Amino acid sequence: MNFSIILNSRGRPQYLIGLLYSIFSKAKTPDLIEVLVKLDDDDYETINTIGLLEMINPNLKIIISPRPSNLHVTINELAAISTGDFLFVINDDVIFDTEDWDSIILEKASSKFEENGDKVLYVGVRDTSIDKANDGKYASFPIISRESYEVLGYFMSEHFVGLGGDVYIYRVFEGVDRVLQVGEVVLDHLLHLTLDQINNPDPTNFDMRQNTYRNLTNGSPWELDISEELKLLNEKITNSI
Repeated sequence: MNFSIILNSRGRPQYLIGLLYSIFSKAKTPDLIEVLVKLDDDDYETINTIGLLEMINPNLKIIISPRPSNLHVTINELAAISTGDFLFVINDDVIFDTEDWDSIILEKASSKFEENGDKVLYVGVRDTSIDKANDGKYASFPIISRESYEVLGYFMSEHFVGLGGDVYIYRVFEGVDRVLQVGEVVLDHLLHLTLDQINNPDPTNFDMRQNTYRNLTNGSPWELDISEELKLLNEKITNSI
């Protein structure tokens, strides 16, 4: 597989259907893409659409388990059973806008691998979220190489239960100069397009934010120490030369 796309989904079956259709219909080589979705065992509305979801593409893996208190735990559990050369975390309220998005990323990543002499890499694609913090250079939906995942031992830091993990992983790769921005690939973040959507979130987004706010004592993703991750990645880069 070229890509393993990983996500949690809850209470948004119609969005999930649209997402899955866009992933595979916009890809140049959909047979080389797998999607791993975690559903909550009390989300009966979405569970009842599994038959329809599985008709979209056979490379869909659905895991049903109790609702997690930390979304990044399940992201890492899905990453552990993924097989793609690149791991790509997204939300269920996203639509892939760009034709041949997979080919574009692979071509640019391959060039970056050759330029750097190693396969430590973070890829950021463009999204339409209007509520990204600070300079917004980080990707709301990051991609990392298989080699990077194996070195770090995780995809998204479990220090954060919801918001914040995207910023943290960006800082890690920025710290070792292994960030590739692919602005040609665009994702529509459908529930983050307007201030009204931000101020009046749907139940899934509301619950995630509340859970994040309850755990703010965990620290800011812009300030937490990333020295251990930098050490691991720098060692991998050095040993690849």
